[in-house]
Amino acid sequence: MLGERRIAVCRELTKLYEEIFRGTAAEALAHFEKPRGEFTVVVEGGSGEPREVPEDELRAALRKLRAGGMSARDAAAQVAQETGMAKRRVYALSIEEGGARRTGGSDST
Repeated sequence: MLGERRIAVCRELTKLYEEIFRGTAAEALAHFEKPRGEFTVVVEGGSGEPREVPEDELRAALRKLRAGGMSARDAAAQVAQETGMAKRRVYALSIEEGGARRTGGSDST
């Protein structure tokens, strides 16, 4: 989920054994094999550019969640959060998917 974004992991700040690690999340996991103490993690910001997810991928994710019994609203919220896509757009797709399944193609809810 963090991808290759840089992070800083600070351990035991203001204490004798203070440690600051800079790298990627994968590198930090390898560095702190048996973590002990208090940690603060700072994550580099995203690129600021929204990732464009193909509509068929969004629909597939929504269908999977809806098949598990999740409501259109909750499924849209989860997919929007996971993909970074606009919740309004994902919700509209969720309604289309749910409406088509329940009513044979109607957009009514």
